[in-house]
Amino acid sequence: DSTIYSEKGVQYKINDFTMSITRESTEYALIRLFSDIVDASVEGKFLFRELSVSLNRLFNQYIDTLIYEVDMSDVALADQDFIFDIELKNTTILSELFIPELKVSSGTKISGGYNSKINNLFIDGESSQLEYRGIKLRNWFLEFYISDEDLVLSTGGEQLFFSDTINIDSLNVVCRAKQDSVNYAINWNDNEKSGKNYGNINGYLTFYNDKNWKIKFNNADVMIRNSLWTLSPENYIIADSTSYHFNDLAFINNKQSVRLDGKISENLNDTLLLGFNGFDLSNFDVFLGGQGIDPDGLINGSLKIVDFFNSPNYLSDIEISEFYFNKEKLGEAVLKTTWNPEDNAFDILAEIIYTGNIGKSKTLEMTGTYYPERVNDNFDVDIKLSNYKLKTIEPFISSFGSKINGLASGSLELRGTKDKPELTGEVNLMRTRIMINYLNVTYFLADKIYFEKNSIYFDNLIIYDSLNNRAVGSGKIHHNYLKDFNLDLNFDADNIIGLNTTKAQNEMFYGEAMVSGKVRIHGPLDNINIDIAINSEKGTDIKIPISYSTDVAENEYIIFINTDEDVIAEPKDYDVDTEGVSVNIDLKVNNDADIQLFLPYQMGNIRARGNGDLKMGITPTGEFAMDGEYVISRGSLFLTLRNIINRNFDIRRGGKVTWTGDPYNAQINVKAVYKIKTTLGEYGPDEDSTTRVPVDCVIGLSNNLYNPEIRFSIEFPDLKDDQKQYIYARLDTNDQAIMSQQMISLLVLNSFSSSTGYSGSVGFNTFSLLTNQLNNWLSQISNDFDIGVNYRPGDEISTQEVEVALSTQIFDERVLIDGNVGVRGSEDAQKTNDFVGEVNVEVKITPDGRFRAKAFNKSNNNYLYKNYSPYTQGVGIFYTQDFYKFSDLFRRKNKKTETGDNENGELKE
Repeated sequence: DSTIYSEKGVQYKINDFTMSITRESTEYALIRLFSDIVDASVEGKFLFRELSVSLNRLFNQYIDTLIYEVDMSDVALADQDFIFDIELKNTTILSELFIPELKVSSGTKISGGYNSKINNLFIDGESSQLEYRGIKLRNWFLEFYISDEDLVLSTGGEQLFFSDTINIDSLNVVCRAKQDSVNYAINWNDNEKSGKNYGNINGYLTFYNDKNWKIKFNNADVMIRNSLWTLSPENYIIADSTSYHFNDLAFINNKQSVRLDGKISENLNDTLLLGFNGFDLSNFDVFLGGQGIDPDGLINGSLKIVDFFNSPNYLSDIEISEFYFNKEKLGEAVLKTTWNPEDNAFDILAEIIYTGNIGKSKTLEMTGTYYPERVNDNFDVDIKLSNYKLKTIEPFISSFGSKINGLASGSLELRGTKDKPELTGEVNLMRTRIMINYLNVTYFLADKIYFEKNSIYFDNLIIYDSLNNRAVGSGKIHHNYLKDFNLDLNFDADNIIGLNTTKAQNEMFYGEAMVSGKVRIHGPLDNINIDIAINSEKGTDIKIPISYSTDVAENEYIIFINTDEDVIAEPKDYDVDTEGVSVNIDLKVNNDADIQLFLPYQMGNIRARGNGDLKMGITPTGEFAMDGEYVISRGSLFLTLRNIINRNFDIRRGGKVTWTGDPYNAQINVKAVYKIKTTLGEYGPDEDSTTRVPVDCVIGLSNNLYNPEIRFSIEFPDLKDDQKQYIYARLDTNDQAIMSQQMISLLVLNSFSSSTGYSGSVGFNTFSLLTNQLNNWLSQISNDFDIGVNYRPGDEISTQEVEVALSTQIFDERVLIDGNVGVRGSEDAQKTNDFVGEVNVEVKITPDGRFRAKAFNKSNNNYLYKNYSPYTQGVGIFYTQDFYKFSDLFRRKNKKTETGDNENGELKE
């Protein structure tokens, strides 16, 4: 009970372990083992100390050249007659202790039996999955038995995965051993039986002894993607303790072939020849799929391998015609290496020749010498690039970039040793572009890249976005002799596109961002860190969806369905592919940025402009954190309830959204106002019950942004305090049920809900709903204008009225116009209609909007002023300043101009 086994500082715990051994005088025995690691049993007659000798004698009868030096004396051995059964349970401990490279699934079973008198041995096995060094075999099976003349082994599985993209189905292997040989047959087929991929291989393996053997393929038909490959009939491989001899091991498909011939051993004179004849590089697609590498072309020539076991050297004479890489045509490729006996060196020539409209040109040329026997200075190679296509390096930057394109020209030198190669020189990049995957933004650049010992660097590199905005970059890519690359790149951006993602790419936040600031990319390629410290600029439009699958239900009040955890759908984890990348964003948001929050329950959205300092972090595992506070300067809250209520509320200045780590636990504190004009009805004095006054419908959102607490209130902005007291004495604003009822009545019917049940005529109700829908259509006409219409039919109490509301911002958003105009029907049919209208104009005197001028015209009514002037006009200037402490109000901020000092040497302010 609770056994702990320790090895090399690691503890392995076995909770339960039970073993029982029973042996009778008749030599019958029973051993049973029960544990949380393995269950096993052996039952019958057996003597373990003689079992090995007994099995060796048995196998020697069938494959005596492999199982030899066996004690075949007449020494009597005890009879063995038993059966066994093994079931593996917690296989992790077994793998780690005994065979770390092998992983076996829980539930693997092996059973069998042995009878030495009649030479009977059988073993059966099954497992849902076996994995050895990344190669996986699913639904493995095993059957081993002895027939009259040979040993028979049958094994295989449902699917064999060599990698994520390379697999074969329905694998079956049958081996029959007799005397000194094993005859084998291997076949597989795809599950659909479509004939696109299958294999049928058979042959024999002969053992001269345990170190010398020969393998021969009698027949080999392999179909790969509807392409049939066969083996030459004269093939064989012979191996001994020191060498391998390949004879005419040729794979042939129509006119193309690849052939392996020769010998590898400790003898330096032995060579192995790999020959190509019209071999199509696309045959490698099945092995390279999913790695972003796609070569195409036809190879002709040969490659010789010398001194394979010690220091392999390659003599090549290879040509590749119509060479493409990742669908990009590079031209004709040539690779030649020849041995120079005078210098004990290899002379190297590698070229890529591109044929275009104006003739041929060498886009890559590599010439020089390789000295394999030197201790120092193994390389003396020059590399020249001329309009070399950069798309070829895309697979090597896939961890953070893609869609690279452009040309490179320059000269490089390869020097140093085999273990410490040194690459120096410079390369000029032309018409280069690259997409940063996480940002979904393409950048353009053209400048020089310098190569020094163990580093690649650039300085004052100019980068452009698609709008021709620019950033300046400098940095180094450190490496350890062309290994272990480590980035340290810095960029200064000036109003450049920093984000251009969609909801499908990033559910947590997405949109467009124009930014200025600093970006640093640093760290090794498999663990890149991106640190971003930026300010938002005009044109930024960020959207933050907040959504659950629940809906809004309403009756006479606005009531949300149960929002307990068992009802609310769990928010989906932030899901973006950031494997190998850590992102830290310090975003200073200002009034030039549009921020949209899509509220839960499909209840609408918030669109605002304001200021904030938001910090966002994303780990390589996809964990997302968000901190900071966003303070709204102005904005709108669009409230919708099943399309019956669709209203745009104006958000009051100072509303806040706060994040403290968990992006799903943001806090909101926002109030928004929808302004209407309506009669007070029974809530006003009798003599003014039909007088229309401005009413502010206020909605407040607080607490958790994903499940906000909603409160309604009603305000009367143009009434005096005693007049408000009169109304509030009759309208209970503390009762949220009453406030909800009144809010629906005001938003839908444009009137207060009466305690007597009267809330306007049926015609008024119907026209309000129609104009409500009309407003939705009008609001979609232009993104620059908010347009609305309101029609109120007359009755025996009031006159009919038509209003058109318009709000917009013009002159680069320096002038804000908000107003409405309309016509009110006269009570006297002989008189003309009355014109009604209100307008409010604000002009930003300074670009930041702190100093503003204001002019307005608004209607009067009898209840408010008891006079006969229809309008009140006014003008004014006002100033706003945000501050955290009073001293901030009086602090002057100096900053350098772009040119620095003025002509007198004084600092410019």
